[in-house]
Amino acid sequence: QLRRAATAGSSPGMRLIPLRQIVDRIINTITRVYRDKHPHITVEIDDSINLRIDEGDLMELLGNLIDNAFKWCRHSIYLSAGYQENQVVIEVRDDGLGISSHEIARILERGVRADQSIPGHGIGLAIVRDIMQVYEGELLISNDPGGGLSVTLRFEQSK
Repeated sequence: QLRRAATAGSSPGMRLIPLRQIVDRIINTITRVYRDKHPHITVEIDDSINLRIDEGDLMELLGNLIDNAFKWCRHSIYLSAGYQENQVVIEVRDDGLGISSHEIARILERGVRADQSIPGHGIGLAIVRDIMQVYEGELLISNDPGGGLSVTLRFEQSK
């Protein structure tokens, strides 16, 4: 996966991907996986927001983040994206328990999971980190003041 991302990340001919369509597709898929869970999902992503990235890489990034939001949320998930100057900024938040500040750096390591009682492999956020590095983007993880975790992706990009 990472080798493919590195190849795609260096490709000058990548097309603009409509972000909202990808997010909707991932939500539809993950909703079926978590069919016993029915969080309120708020998506604030305008149809005009596009990202110059390999579609498979974007699916991998957002798939991992949205899957984690479903896994950890109690009642709600919030997704947004927008342009800020020359960046596309994507945010995925849940209203779960969040994570202790000293664990935030650790969860980006391969095989590390914040809660061993919840099924998973502990590689999702490591993959997100690696792909963001390939695209020279920024990955920010923080506890949301209202509770839960907030993950922000920042991509340098012209509209």
